[in-house]
Amino acid sequence: MNDPIAIDKAIQHLSESMVNDVIVKVVGELRKGVGDIATLDFSGIVDAIAEMPDEEENDMYLLMNKKAYAAVQKACKDELKYVEAFVRKGYVGTLAGVPIYVSKAIDETDAQAFLACKSAITCFRKKGVETEQERDADHRKTTIYGRDVKVIAITDATKVFRFAHVDKGYTVLAEQPDDWATKYYTDYYQVNAAGTAMEKIPQGDSAPTFKAGKYFSKNA
Repeated sequence: MNDPIAIDKAIQHLSESMVNDVIVKVVGELRKGVGDIATLDFSGIVDAIAEMPDEEENDMYLLMNKKAYAAVQKACKDELKYVEAFVRKGYVGTLAGVPIYVSKAIDETDAQAFLACKSAITCFRKKGVETEQERDADHRKTTIYGRDVKVIAITDATKVFRFAHVDKGYTVLAEQPDDWATKYYTDYYQVNAAGTAMEKIPQGDSAPTFKAGKYFSKNA
């Protein structure tokens, strides 16, 4: 029963838990982004990158869940079929120069993926990570405490672009329809704010500015 590295394993598990907590909080803040929602394919990603500030082009990243990553693999198979790593392992490391990271912290019922600039989320840390332990010699019990005082917040919501799952019964609009000005709120749809379902475009005083990849028509 004597494990000489038991405490080391416990500290490692504690560190992993603290890192996972940071990721969950970052994803929670990414959901507050105000960027347009588009289809998760090469064209949609390129359109999203074009919406980002030019000075941030080297500091962007794509964060997605495993199902979204699989969708990217399928959608980009023709573009990547001559890349050895993709042919051998299905590996997609970057798209349009933006690195891809996969995380279980993104719920499959929520937005599939986020394109964001590093400056969109800020971690305000009061002090470094503190680790303490106490020993109950009588019961031979060691308790380890980890303390991390920080606040993770979205500091620029305009630098987050959300991608959502699009129902199979809808088709993304690549060009503005001729009747857009009069029928945008009756015949066309958009993804809701949570990225979970399609909804009709709310009627306003005038038609919203059309953007390819943001709006959809319902299949007959």
